[in-house]
Amino acid sequence: MEVVAASAAPAPAPQPELDEALRESGLVLIETDPSKAKAAEPVEAPAPAPRAPRERRPTPVAQDEPLVQVETRSSDQPL
Repeated sequence: MEVVAASAAPAPAPQPELDEALRESGLVLIETDPSKAKAAEPVEAPAPAPRAPRERRPTPVAQDEPLVQVETRSSDQPL
């Protein structure tokens, strides 16, 4: 079995037809030189420094006293 690699180069566009269509419509085709476009690419900013880990709160101290029930409703209001 023979494997054939596909060509990576795009097929050339029919330039005369394109130029004629652009002239008829009043448009102008402007192409950027790839070497100039590469030079104009923005330089990536360096990655910010990693943040310091958040400090955890100390664990609360366990209390050895009995729990107390607290009434939060007034006794003069009906249920």
